[in-house]
Amino acid sequence: MAACTFIYADPHAPCPHAAMDGSSCCLWHNTTIIKSDPYVRDLLKRADASTQGDLAGFHLAGLQWPNAKWPLRNLIHADLRDAHLDGADLSGADLTTANLKRASLMRADLRGAQLCGADLSRTNLSNADLRDANLSGAHLSGTILNGCDLRGANLAGAHIVDFCWNRRTRFAGVKGLEAQQTSSNDGDPTQAFPAPLAMADHSDSEPSALNDPDPAQEKTHVYAPVITGFITPQQSHAPTLIAPAIKVSSSSWRSRVAIAASLAIALGGAGFGYWGWSRSQITKSPNNNDTHLSVEIANLQQQHEADLSEIMRLQEKQRENSDQATKAKQDAAVARAQSDSMRSALRASESDLMRLHSAHDQVVILEQKLAQLTNLNTELAKNSAREADIGRILVSGVDQLRDANNGLTKERDQLAIDRTHLTSVENELAKLRVEFSKLSHERDTLLTNNQQLTGDLQSATRDIERYLARVNATHLQDYLTGDNNTVPLLAIQAGKPLALTGDYLLTLRVDHGSQPGTVLTKIVVQRPNSATNPDITVVLYDEQHQPLRRLAYSFPHVDAGRPFVASATEVACERFPAYARIYVTPGLDGLSAKR
Repeated sequence: MAACTFIYADPHAPCPHAAMDGSSCCLWHNTTIIKSDPYVRDLLKRADASTQGDLAGFHLAGLQWPNAKWPLRNLIHADLRDAHLDGADLSGADLTTANLKRASLMRADLRGAQLCGADLSRTNLSNADLRDANLSGAHLSGTILNGCDLRGANLAGAHIVDFCWNRRTRFAGVKGLEAQQTSSNDGDPTQAFPAPLAMADHSDSEPSALNDPDPAQEKTHVYAPVITGFITPQQSHAPTLIAPAIKVSSSSWRSRVAIAASLAIALGGAGFGYWGWSRSQITKSPNNNDTHLSVEIANLQQQHEADLSEIMRLQEKQRENSDQATKAKQDAAVARAQSDSMRSALRASESDLMRLHSAHDQVVILEQKLAQLTNLNTELAKNSAREADIGRILVSGVDQLRDANNGLTKERDQLAIDRTHLTSVENELAKLRVEFSKLSHERDTLLTNNQQLTGDLQSATRDIERYLARVNATHLQDYLTGDNNTVPLLAIQAGKPLALTGDYLLTLRVDHGSQPGTVLTKIVVQRPNSATNPDITVVLYDEQHQPLRRLAYSFPHVDAGRPFVASATEVACERFPAYARIYVTPGLDGLSAKR
């Protein structure tokens, strides 16, 4: 199996993992493999153990692993976009240049972690522990730092577009964010510097659980520089709706908010919702509901990065179609600025009316201006409805793309199943080929043996035919002794020999066989030097003189002149014999010679 050919951005040993089928990269460096499935955790545990914590360059976008234990891991240039790592232990981990866009790291332990150059756009670090972490050169855009502990963290050189914080966020000892003097202290939620550094009631002591809850501590603030001009998708590190940015002084926001609230109540609240929405788009106000809504929309859009180009095209078309609406918003912003001063005048006139009851004319003028503002808000509401329709169209397109993605995922899974089945069939075919080769070899061996046995059978047949022909031609059958009762019965004792003398000296020994129901017979014959080997027949009888077995022995004259021949035979016999008759016939070769 081929090795992974992933090229690391920094000097690094080659990847030890094997490349996947049809790819030059392994599972962890392949950007086309989805890592959000639950089974990925077990595979990642084994990979972490085999590489001893070296996860550099791993593509883990969408990983779902809350409370993961990754202290001191090497995650340089790792892709952890949209990962769900709430409560994870990443203390001392090296996340240099890692991509953590939209990742959820709530309550994560990042003490002493290296986040140099890391992309933390839209990353949720609520209640995370970032003490002594190195965030130099990190990119913060829409990053949520509510309740985050940043004591001793290094933010020198960090690219900060904006981030959310609250009074529970701890900035004591932060490096790289020197305090700036603000022109006023009106509690503006959008400020040029994290205010807790300058708050008199902020300390390094841990908050007590016995203290009464303070809603002001949970209130979200946004730290962002004032932006002029338009924000384009190329300038932003997280896709947002495009809106004009207007430089507005932070010193007058409290009064403007109060006047706007009074105006909204007077108008029945019809236009204040959109006015608040427009203000959040222009100045990035930290309204909790709008912030969470924008985060959710951004997360939904970023889940489908493959669709980003299409969404960008639609946004471009939206910008082209909304030039007039943009101009109207700019005019509305100017009108709001005028209305702020008018509201101040209205409040002053109301105070004068209560004291002097002589400001009726001013009230009439203000009512006319309020009617104009009502019409303006109505027009803005229409524009908002038009933009809401465009948003629904975008959502519909995203849903269609998600359905298509699900279909492709099913096809991919089916192809994987077919590939597995094909591999199994190929393995079975290889086994069958080996068995076929063995059977072919056995067949060839059996054919060879069959041919050899056939030759032996034919040779034996020819020998028998020659023997019968020779017997018939020399009339030697007359000399063959028949089975008659002229030969005496010899009593048998198991294991003791029976000896016969005469022209031939013969010894017969009958004993029990190696298996029950068998008889072992051993016969030894000594012939004269001038005679040939005899043919011998032994008939075994039981105690009632009933024949049990008949054994015939023939000794070919191939003993090179030696006068002794012997034979041992073990045959089945239902009873051990009590008697035996022995018939000795001179050798046929000798009789034929005498004839």
